[in-house]
Amino acid sequence: MNRIEDLIDILNKRGWDYIIEKKGNIRFILENQEIICSKVDTEGIKKIIIDIINW
Repeated sequence: MNRIEDLIDILNKRGWDYIIEKKGNIRFILENQEIICSKVDTEGIKKIIIDIINW
């Protein structure tokens, strides 16, 4: 698995849906909450995961 797939897996387990846009952005959606990721690197993924765990 690559890091984006790991992130998607973690978010899916927490109830988030996602949309991959044509521009390459990934939109993570939970009810009325939304996170947009573009060209996420390792540090960015860590921050997103920590933010979601602490949500």
